Amino acid sequence: MLFKDQLDFVTQHIKKNKLRVFMTILAATMGCAFLIVLASVGFGLQESLRNEILSNETVTKIQVYGDTTQLTDDQIQEIKKIDHVETVLETINIPNYSHPNTKSHRKGDLSPFLWDSLFH
Repeated sequence: MLFKDQLDFVTQHIKKNKLRVFMTILAATMGCAFLIVLASVGFGLQESLRNEILSNETVTKIQVYGDTTQLTDDQIQEIKKIDHVETVLETINIPNYSHPNTKSHRKGDLSPFLWDSLFH
């Protein structure tokens, strides 16, 4: 079948099934329009929320983590020098350990061995 024959076949099909072709084109157009509107609403909502948070200074707490170690004193002093920073609070996280000889192995339980070594 030559390209000209294929083009004639498509043309006959379009003339024969005008309603089906129209509905297909309409559905594809509506789908594209829906995606455009949905993306526009999403980006607009994101921008308005960002502007509201930044304009009202709703951000009152920011947590900063070091790479694998605690932040150094120089890094803490550098953070304190930033405009509008009122307080820098340094916290230390102690991971949950459990001793293999304890009766309870529930997550979050500190073993007596670790408890004694940390707090006595």
